[in-house]
Amino acid sequence: MSGAYSLFHVFNELLDEKANKNSTARGKTMGAKSEIYQGSWTALNAWIETKLAKQKGAGVSGFGCFCWELKKKGEVTQARPIFIISDTFVKTYRVKRERIHRLPETTAIEEVNYSLLAIKFSNSLTKDMVFSGLRDTMKKIGEFIDRGYEIEIPFTFGTLTAKDRRVKFEFNQSRLLEILPDRIEPGTLGFGKAPTHLFDETDSDAGAMSYRGSEAGDEDRAIDQGSGPHDADTSLGQTARRVGTAFGNKRQPTKVPATDATSFLDAVEEDKPIKKLGIAAQTNAGVKVPPLTMNLTFSDTASSLGSPEHHDSPPQSAYADSERHEEYFGQQGNSPSNNAPADLKQLLTTLARKTTKAAKDEFRNQAKNRVLEQAYLRCLNAVEAGAHADDTTTGEARQLLEDWKRKTAQMRNQKHAEAQDLKSSLDSQMNFNAKREEETRLDKKNSIMAFILPGDGKSRTPAAQATAKVDENGNL
Repeated sequence: MSGAYSLFHVFNELLDEKANKNSTARGKTMGAKSEIYQGSWTALNAWIETKLAKQKGAGVSGFGCFCWELKKKGEVTQARPIFIISDTFVKTYRVKRERIHRLPETTAIEEVNYSLLAIKFSNSLTKDMVFSGLRDTMKKIGEFIDRGYEIEIPFTFGTLTAKDRRVKFEFNQSRLLEILPDRIEPGTLGFGKAPTHLFDETDSDAGAMSYRGSEAGDEDRAIDQGSGPHDADTSLGQTARRVGTAFGNKRQPTKVPATDATSFLDAVEEDKPIKKLGIAAQTNAGVKVPPLTMNLTFSDTASSLGSPEHHDSPPQSAYADSERHEEYFGQQGNSPSNNAPADLKQLLTTLARKTTKAAKDEFRNQAKNRVLEQAYLRCLNAVEAGAHADDTTTGEARQLLEDWKRKTAQMRNQKHAEAQDLKSSLDSQMNFNAKREEETRLDKKNSIMAFILPGDGKSRTPAAQATAKVDENGNL
């Protein structure tokens, strides 16, 4: 997809939008924001890969989930990876989706835990940093899709593509083969396009789901897909589009020669690949090969795909193998037809004791590992509970602060209104007092003038008139 928008453009637009809000606080500088976006994206990809490697599903809230679709063929349970887009994402960003006539049967889906991503899959990010980084990234990807852009967002295990608001996810079959355990063999149901009976493009209002095949891989590892509408597509190779995983295949146990038992025990104790004994190396996730006999079998039911590990069962088979070997060695030693020298018998007895000791040690190690795993989960749950409590306390504190600010503003406005009322009252009182004072002054002046210049029409003596300098009519 030449000219398509990539994750680089998504991060650039996010940083441009955050440029006006830059500060020196932790996680607020431009460099820190870039590290948050990149680190949270890397942590999310690593977490999804671990879930896919354990044959589980990984769900990202508000975006979609990556899981395995299950299909039974006889006694074999086949699976292939699929991407199911979220209804919320579809409705928010107007994604054009295809109609689903039936929902596929999938493995158990686990929702993303941001505390786990911050603690286990990042070096310096916090839960809030991972949450905000992924929230902004997914929102910006949705905005690009809503604008009708042609995008190509790379994941470590595939690529998310969109054009004209039609979203597809192409899984990388080479990467999936790398992360899957060695005991999982390619099956006949691979990473090809979805069956045509699952979709109807005429209806865009049903549930949202997008299936897509991975890129072309090594033809030596590819398995023919059979007939179908996608067989004519030769751009990705005739058979290289189909590499799946079959979880129901049985493997025959590999017997270890008794003469190589000492080397075998040394290899088991040091957890080394046992190539010289004809046993394939088992190096995935620290899995140790059981002593003397390795029989990797898988359940035919789909529920077995959701178990975290396939090696957590108690090692009764190891004890049984040890007892059988010890019994066999004892029978061979007591047989009259056995002409082996005494040192060989002693060697076989010592070997049987070492075998029993190795089986017991392995049982103790498995029990210890289970205890450590449970302790780790308890600690993780405690950390998550503490983080949740901190978030709750922070929210309550913020609410109290907002309430205090609101009440303070109300009190300030009330006091201002009261001050204005008091000022108006004082101004009115002062005006009234000034008016009364003026009226009093005028009344006093009038009374004085009335005394000096009486105008009541009474007759007065000439002396009084002369004194008042008025005529007979009382005029000046």
